[in-house]
Amino acid sequence: STRERLFREVVRELETAKRERQRQAQKDQDEVEQLRKRRKMTVAEESLTNLLAERVKAPYATTWEEVYEALAEHPDMRDSPLAAEEKERVFAEYRRSVTEQRGE
Repeated sequence: STRERLFREVVRELETAKRERQRQAQKDQDEVEQLRKRRKMTVAEESLTNLLAERVKAPYATTWEEVYEALAEHPDMRDSPLAAEEKERVFAEYRRSVTEQRGE
């Protein structure tokens, strides 16, 4: 009957709308998680940069391997959530900024 057909159409539309809301909610949740992760990395990068500024007096004359060996047991290095390659990237950026400030 017409009534049953209309009912099925409404149910389908409601189910489609519900799936779309769930999809959007998951997308929003993923986005929030990505932002949290980026913020956490930014804080960790800042912490590592501060450590480098305090402990590495001549980064332009030092290698990452030397810096890592010297600071490996420091809590800011050891407990950092950054992966090894991210720590090395932070050092490279720090080294570049110090070198630019020196005018080399």
